[in-house]
Amino acid sequence: MKVLVADEELASRRFIVETLANTGLEINCTGDGPDAWKRLQAEAPPRLLILSSMLPNLDGEEVSEKVRQNGSPHYTYIILLTPGRDKKEVLESLTAGADDHLFKPVNADELLARVNVGRRILMQENRLNTLVKAWRSMLDNLPFGVACLGRNGDVLRTNKAFVDLLARDLRPTIGESLVPFTIRRQADVALLRESIRRGERFDQVEMELIRKDGSPRHVYVWGRPLDHGGEMVFEIITAVE
Repeated sequence: MKVLVADEELASRRFIVETLANTGLEINCTGDGPDAWKRLQAEAPPRLLILSSMLPNLDGEEVSEKVRQNGSPHYTYIILLTPGRDKKEVLESLTAGADDHLFKPVNADELLARVNVGRRILMQENRLNTLVKAWRSMLDNLPFGVACLGRNGDVLRTNKAFVDLLARDLRPTIGESLVPFTIRRQADVALLRESIRRGERFDQVEMELIRKDGSPRHVYVWGRPLDHGGEMVFEIITAVE
């Protein structure tokens, strides 16, 4: 696992490197804020950061904010270091996007403990990402279409078979409303909308879908309500006639 140590003080950087020497981590160092941010733009950037709040030209809090605004698909764990002992600094660090905070000069045992916490969290995320990828692969290899719809009928996620069924591209389909432009008969549109609104399931309803080229496709549809972050969404499963 890569770690980026960004600290304006050479002695502090050396101390952190020596403290983490036997952890098996790949440690990179810099003493400049813009250089730290540049390194985080690499193809496989460090995901555990130890940043000083006093970095020149772009301080640690600013780097933290930029990391959180960057929208990376992988989480970055940030430990921010500050020179004072004011609790206000802790709050400012966490508000800026840091996950943890240490006062300088850093205690070696405390630094090791905090780094191990970040390491465990990132390793857990890696395991979860592996499970998600396996789940996505399984969905995409199912012989029938699956799509999850929001309250307004917009497609939140879908598998390859469902997209192929409509002869559409995956990216434009996500976020697009499935009704009424994809379902031909008004009775089917009404059934789906009412089922989503009420959170009620239905089984093996024959519907006529409209493909991208305008041609109809008869399918059987099963609908299942799902609780998604407090919002009722709907999963539909389609099987060709």
